[in-house]
Amino acid sequence: MNEQDYHEIMAAENLTESELVCVCLNEAKRQQHFLDQLAALNWQQTRSYQLTEERKIAAIWEAIDWARHEKLLGYRILEDGESVVAEYLANLKAIKK
Repeated sequence: MNEQDYHEIMAAENLTESELVCVCLNEAKRQQHFLDQLAALNWQQTRSYQLTEERKIAAIWEAIDWARHEKLLGYRILEDGESVVAEYLANLKAIKK
């Protein structure tokens, strides 16, 4: 999984990059930085390199999963979550009256 694969999936499923998705992508970028450092030491065949690559891929899939989840919910969790919960509670209160 690389950046191009990520963008292809996001475009194919019409997903958007929210703040939560970006948090996951930042973790993937951090893991890529570690991979670059390990490669500079010629450690591509080590278990550390393999585990770091797996963590990077997991972070990218987590970003995609959150984007899918937000699409199903119809709102962005970090950006819109508070107002959606407030609206839900207000509607719930109105129903109870």
